[in-house]
Amino acid sequence: MSAPARSVTAGRDLVPQLFSNPELIRNVRTQLRRGRMLAAAGICASISLTLGYAFHAGANPTNPGVWAREWLTWMVGIQAVVLAIGGGIACVQAISREKELNTFDFQRVTRLTPLELAMGKLFGAPAQAYFVFLCFMPAALMAAALGKVRPSFLIAAYVFLILNSITFHAVSLVMSLVIERAASAGAALLLLLMVGFSNVPGFGIMELGPLSPLYADVLILESDWGAFWRATSGVSVEFDQTSVQFFGTAVPHPLAAAVIFVTFTGWMVLALVRNIKRDPAVYELYSPGQFLGLILYANTILIGFFAWRRFSPLTAQASLLVFNVLLMGVLGLALLRNRDQVRRRLRELGAKGASWAEAAWPAPYLVAGFLLVGPAVNLSTQWMKNAAPPWDLGLAFFRVAFIALWMVRDTLFLQWMNLRRLKRPLPMGMLYLMVFYLCATIFSAMLDLYGAAGVSALMPMGVLGLEPAGWARDAMGWNVALLAQLVPIAIFVNLLHDKLEELAK
Repeated sequence: MSAPARSVTAGRDLVPQLFSNPELIRNVRTQLRRGRMLAAAGICASISLTLGYAFHAGANPTNPGVWAREWLTWMVGIQAVVLAIGGGIACVQAISREKELNTFDFQRVTRLTPLELAMGKLFGAPAQAYFVFLCFMPAALMAAALGKVRPSFLIAAYVFLILNSITFHAVSLVMSLVIERAASAGAALLLLLMVGFSNVPGFGIMELGPLSPLYADVLILESDWGAFWRATSGVSVEFDQTSVQFFGTAVPHPLAAAVIFVTFTGWMVLALVRNIKRDPAVYELYSPGQFLGLILYANTILIGFFAWRRFSPLTAQASLLVFNVLLMGVLGLALLRNRDQVRRRLRELGAKGASWAEAAWPAPYLVAGFLLVGPAVNLSTQWMKNAAPPWDLGLAFFRVAFIALWMVRDTLFLQWMNLRRLKRPLPMGMLYLMVFYLCATIFSAMLDLYGAAGVSALMPMGVLGLEPAGWARDAMGWNVALLAQLVPIAIFVNLLHDKLEELAK
């Protein structure tokens, strides 16, 4: 068969392969037994009819369609909770329960590819939630017809809801993959918090509407698609939930959210496919290069939807850098190697495994991350704010360099701690850092030195409050504080080199 013919055949077989997936079939057969389905359908019908009668009985005769639209919003809200939260909790328990029952190892050695196993769990684990979602659909469609809801908005609301739910399901599966058995309840609680926080428009720093499944209730009652294209430049405080700004261009919020859902789900599926058939002891969510790609992806969303009009240039840059400190912190923690991983690498590389380059791990990837993100943040700030004062591009890059060296310093310390002979080396290292910063904060607060160049050598976050006037007044002090970061970096690299040579013996 020729290559084009093979590709056409593969395209035709894609959907049938999904529905013939053994893991999907196993989950569906387990969850959708006849008695359980009849009970669920009966409960859903009772709730739907009771709500419909209650709204109809209390309806205002002068507005005959209002009660139906209220009924519809309740139906869609219930569907959102069932599908996103109920399905998410099922996904949180999907892999962790298999590990607890000691059946997950059997799934890892089956002939299913990692993608097939991941897709089977992604759409199979919440099978019961999908069934209950469908059981509420007749009442929702009836309410939409009686309330004269515009069909295109009805379809858009359900597309938004389903894509949103799949995203939460994918995040929940990644949680289920990496959590301990006893932590599944905590992961379920974390999922509930994520759903709640996703209903906050833009989290205060982005001009982006809610990403919660409950936004479907807002979308379903709209009637004019033109409203989604109106610009929001005249809105000074409140975020417009129908149209958002992406790099200064008005974009419909449902479209922007759908793109975010699809792309973020892709990143979660990548993590699942990379790890779902690996031994849990060697899980690695992403490769270092993929982590950098994820950081760039997150920055594209944050910078693109950032609420530029609400911040001065330096405050905007500081907010973006704080966000990247969190991202780089996650990157650094994910790349840390324990003693077993270092020994394995020493066996693979031989004498090169104890080189100075290996001793600097994972500093090169942190530096690369800031080299990619720093210019993007600074140049985007200058472009979006049109270099409005107070702004100094040199100071902006100085801030990035200061924060980058600080992140490298602390990450190398944690890497050194992680190679020491301690019962819990990494938690102990993080505890030492917390105590250090607590003492430094108390010291600087008592002496009113917070933000000074000398103290910022210990607590570099003070550089985020530095303005052009202060930088010009004490340029020498700040440059010395920047170079002072190199001293502990050199010390920890040397300690790590000694530790590698010790492990190599």
